[in-house]
Amino acid sequence: MKERFNIADRFFSIAENFPGKVAIISDDRRITFSELAESARSASQGFISRGIKKGDRVLVLIPMGPELYSALLALFNIGATAVLIEEWVGIKKISACVSSADCHALVGGAKARAISFFVPALRRIKNKISLRALQKETGIPAPADTSQQDTALITFTTGSTGEPKAAKRTHGFLNEQFLALKEMTEAYPGETDMPAFPVVLLLNLGVGCTSVIPDFKLSKPGSLKPEKIFAQLSRNQVNRLECSPFFAARLAEHMISGELKLPSLAKLFTGGAPVFPAIAAKLQKAFPGTAINAIYGSTEAEPISSVGAPEIRTDSGRSPAGLSAGRPFHRIEVRIIRMSDDPIHCPTENDLGQLRLPDGEVGEIIVSGPHVLREYHNSGDAMKRNKIITGSKCWHRTGDSGYMRDGILYLTGRCASLIRNGNTIISPFLFENTVIEMGLKCGTLVKISDEQIAVVETAGTNSIQELEAAFRARGFEFDRLVVMPVPRDRRHFSRIDQFALRKSLKRRLT
Repeated sequence: MKERFNIADRFFSIAENFPGKVAIISDDRRITFSELAESARSASQGFISRGIKKGDRVLVLIPMGPELYSALLALFNIGATAVLIEEWVGIKKISACVSSADCHALVGGAKARAISFFVPALRRIKNKISLRALQKETGIPAPADTSQQDTALITFTTGSTGEPKAAKRTHGFLNEQFLALKEMTEAYPGETDMPAFPVVLLLNLGVGCTSVIPDFKLSKPGSLKPEKIFAQLSRNQVNRLECSPFFAARLAEHMISGELKLPSLAKLFTGGAPVFPAIAAKLQKAFPGTAINAIYGSTEAEPISSVGAPEIRTDSGRSPAGLSAGRPFHRIEVRIIRMSDDPIHCPTENDLGQLRLPDGEVGEIIVSGPHVLREYHNSGDAMKRNKIITGSKCWHRTGDSGYMRDGILYLTGRCASLIRNGNTIISPFLFENTVIEMGLKCGTLVKISDEQIAVVETAGTNSIQELEAAFRARGFEFDRLVVMPVPRDRRHFSRIDQFALRKSLKRRLT
């Protein structure tokens, strides 16, 4: 018989130990752990009253705030599966996500429920639950008979290279991810944190940290106002911050230009995209007394490794040059294997070993460990392309290229973005870092047909001739330079959206 296990119990235990402690600060609201626990229990009974039972998948369309975490904890508590679609996801991808997850119900505010009538995939969900109505319930439901193998949460990958994949997070997986992130971020109950990532706030609820929700639209990360974030950090004496490189850099620029300080901020963690040396230097200048770390990971494996800001560098003596990502986390295995566009079938460790590359050789990064996602929901094709099963062990193919050297993991970009000229592999990373060092907004190298193209977005009036001369003087070769707005990822606004960029470039060049 499987022993009962429910990830929500971590939070309810913390709420009993720190009932009067503030759990979430959102705008002018301060919600204590006991108030959030009461809200989650009411919502648990509310879901049950509306026919939701163990194993049902419930689409959650609620902005980041106390109401979101009340609903998530309630669904975990009753053994249902929360299907979380983050605010940055557009209508087209919402439809793909909903179709993939095959939800039994939808919960959200009036706006979310109104929008659902205009989106066919949402309209097909008949059981639409009002968030406000949930909170009017009374009573405490009996604990659900859940185990570590039961699915608690489904989230989605960005889908930057195709359709979003539904990441299936069990109660056991969430617990392992909790333990890994808690150790890596050194999270303690007495801290006040600002998490710009929704999943990190769940970690804080299980630790006993106070979470300050940043004042910006997750649906429009590029519109971030650093002066508002600085005011929140200062007013609430925040001592831990997790955010994207774009978020961190914008805040740093504001602080440097205004000669501002945040003496309370002890730790800053950034992730979701590469952190180049130029950005790391900017963060060190803005936060001289803060321990700054870049975390490398993905939806399916977070964290994989981390590196302190002073150690972030490009391994320019190599070809292609790698970006240091630090030593792999001790709870995870990392290997570098030969790159392939095809599914990889390796029934045994010996079979997989034949694909393994020696230190210094560039290949695909694969990872395995207790906090590495084992499967996707309802997607056999994604399993074939992204997972390697050797016996009882599951290896996740990150889709990232890199190499190991002296125990350090170096990143060389997405496997699909590498440029091959004969036997030579060119990583766009070094060019992207140089763009930042030159004070330009964004840029990269791409190869379309047989043409190698440098793409740059500027904030000034630099002529194409001036830019070409500057890049060639730094040793970069390309057939053409194009100045244009460079599309970023909608989740963090920190990575170049290669799919959108190539599409835009092809239109320009034809």
